[in-house]
Amino acid sequence: MAHDPARVAEARAWIVRAARDLRAAEHEFQAVPPLLDDIAALRPIIDQAVPLTEYAWKFRYPGEMEEPSRTEAEDAFATAHKVYAAIISRLPAEAQ
Repeated sequence: MAHDPARVAEARAWIVRAARDLRAAEHEFQAVPPLLDDIAALRPIIDQAVPLTEYAWKFRYPGEMEEPSRTEAEDAFATAHKVYAAIISRLPAEAQ
């Protein structure tokens, strides 16, 4: 029985993205200095960023796409800027 080419293509797209995500996670765990050592101090920033995680998958991955409302997108954009600024402010000047 032949497989549906559209479903095969979608499955391949998911596998490619999963492999990239795994490589990125592996890179972060091997970073020097470790990227996760200061995670407790980043709790307030992480809490602000949590709602943004939905945007990492809901509108990014293959399949049916759902669009956020204009207000939702603007709120997420403002939150992303706040999180970005908070993280940048923690970096040494030469890394900013």
